[in-house]
Amino acid sequence: MDETGDRPIAGARVRLEAADDIERSAATDERGAFTIGGIPAGRYRLVVFLVEAGEFFMDVEVRASAATVVTVTVEDRRSR
Repeated sequence: MDETGDRPIAGARVRLEAADDIERSAATDERGAFTIGGIPAGRYRLVVFLVEAGEFFMDVEVRASAATVVTVTVEDRRSR
């Protein structure tokens, strides 16, 4: 989502990282959604990169038996 919270952002690069060198990535679709499958349960760092805004980080916990849903709101940092 953009900083207003109402516009999905397509084409952002999303990367999931873990301390044990697990790293998976995806890109957001036209709805701003992404899916990264085959991730074992545990704590991860989610990195979202958007050319217009830079990188954003979020710690997430993936559970074994359920989808993990996260919402990331980014702001355009070019004007700063």
